[in-house]
Amino acid sequence: MDGLNETDDLLLLPVVTSLDNMVNPGIIETVKKTVQKDDEQAKHLIKAIVSAKALSLFTHLYETPEIGGRLIAAVLATNNEDTIATFAGHLKTIDTERAGADAEKLATASTVTRGKRILVVDDSKAMLAFYRDAIAGMGLNILEAEHGKAALDIVKGNDPVDLIVTDMNMPVMDGIEFTRKLRENPSFAATPVIMATTESDQSQVAIATDAGVTAFINKPFPAETLQAKIDTYLND
Repeated sequence: MDGLNETDDLLLLPVVTSLDNMVNPGIIETVKKTVQKDDEQAKHLIKAIVSAKALSLFTHLYETPEIGGRLIAAVLATNNEDTIATFAGHLKTIDTERAGADAEKLATASTVTRGKRILVVDDSKAMLAFYRDAIAGMGLNILEAEHGKAALDIVKGNDPVDLIVTDMNMPVMDGIEFTRKLRENPSFAATPVIMATTESDQSQVAIATDAGVTAFINKPFPAETLQAKIDTYLND
C-alpha cells in the first residue's frame, strides 16, 4: 500500500498489478482516496491502472462517475488498440447504462493510424505494461510476447515488424536465443533488436552481440531513454 505513493511509473506498475490480484475493501478505499485527490500522484495511479489492465481495481473505481470518466479518458489516451479493446470488452460485463455507453465509446474510438510496428518481448507483465505506456504516444503499433518462442511465432506472421525490444533473461526461450533464431530469417536480418539488460548481464553482452543484437539498454530505464533509443533506430 505504501507503494501507491511511488511516482516512478516503472515501479508503480508492479504495485498496481499486485493490488489488483488481492482486491479487498481496504485496498479499494485507499486507492479511491488517492485518485480522488486529482493531483499528479492520482494521474500516475490512474495511468498505471490502465497500463497494467488492472480490471478488478478498474471495476470498483469506475463505480464513482468522476473517477470512471478519468479512467475512460486514460484508456483513450493510450492510443493502443489492444488496451482499448480490453476495457471496452470489460465494460460490457458491467450491467449499467453508463458502462454500456462508455463501452460503445471505446469500441468506436478513432485511434492513431500507425505505420511502423514494434515487438516488445518480456516475461514480466509489469514491463509489458511499461512498454505499452512508454510507446503509446509515439504513434506506433505495439505487439507483445512473454518469451522468445511466442515472439518467433509473431514474426512468422505476415505483418512486418520494424523494431524489436527484448529482455535478455526469460523462460521458454531467452532473448539471446530468440535473436539468434530471428537472424536466421533473411526478412529480419537487418531488423533493429534492442536488448534490455542489467549490470549482472554484462558477461552475456558479447554473446548477445554475436547472436545479432543491435543495441542494449540498461535496466532500470525511464520512458524517455527508451523512446530516444527507439527513435535512433527507427529513423536511422
